[in-house]
Amino acid sequence: MKTLTVSLFLIVLAAILSPPAAAQVILQPMGIAPIIAGQTLTCGGAVSYVAAIPDIAMASPGVLLFRPDFFYLPPFIQWYIYTHECAHQYVGSNERAADCWAIQLGRDQGFLPPQAIQQICAFTFPNPGDWTHLPGPIRCAEMQMCYAHGQ
Repeated sequence: MKTLTVSLFLIVLAAILSPPAAAQVILQPMGIAPIIAGQTLTCGGAVSYVAAIPDIAMASPGVLLFRPDFFYLPPFIQWYIYTHECAHQYVGSNERAADCWAIQLGRDQGFLPPQAIQQICAFTFPNPGDWTHLPGPIRCAEMQMCYAHGQ
């Protein structure tokens, strides 16, 4: 009886941990140093993938995920989003810190000039916000402050 209970537990556990084939995310590797809108970008040792995900981009430790439509955005927006997701490797899940880290890195490395902030704000401004992201106008104002003055 004990063996049957353990076997049944393992079968149920496997069913829970293995989603149906239709729900599995298929990853297309971009590698450790992907070319994003003509610019080679790196994020430590994090590996980038193209994936069918619910948001334009997501991050988890050591991994950056990008939805296919990410690549149709303007270059400054792609570079900002990539760097924002990379920032999560360093600042954790704090979205405000990831925004500031990304904006300052882009400013300091020269791939986000002042006009880039205007495009990024235009992209984020319509967003009403959610439980992790501030509403677009507030997010934009904070990114502008990070660009101009630091944190």
